[in-house]
Amino acid sequence: MKKWNTLSIRSNEPVNILKNGAEYIAVNDSDRLYEAEGLRDRHYYTYTIDEEKTALSLINRNQLHGDGFELKYVRPDSATIVLYETDAG
Repeated sequence: MKKWNTLSIRSNEPVNILKNGAEYIAVNDSDRLYEAEGLRDRHYYTYTIDEEKTALSLINRNQLHGDGFELKYVRPDSATIVLYETDAG
């Protein structure tokens, strides 16, 4: 897995901005929330890849949202990745 594995998705859905009012350095990668502190039009997700299921699991890094979902993917060739959602629920 990549270090600081983050994927951003621009969305029309409102983003609740984290405003912690303090600067701190997180030890654990899952506690690093730089991306969610100030941007209003993007959701940032930590991702994990399950190569056996050809799935990408996304968890929102912003604690005010806490949502996540899974995307399936196909690799038609070595330069292309096609993502699709199987259930928008």
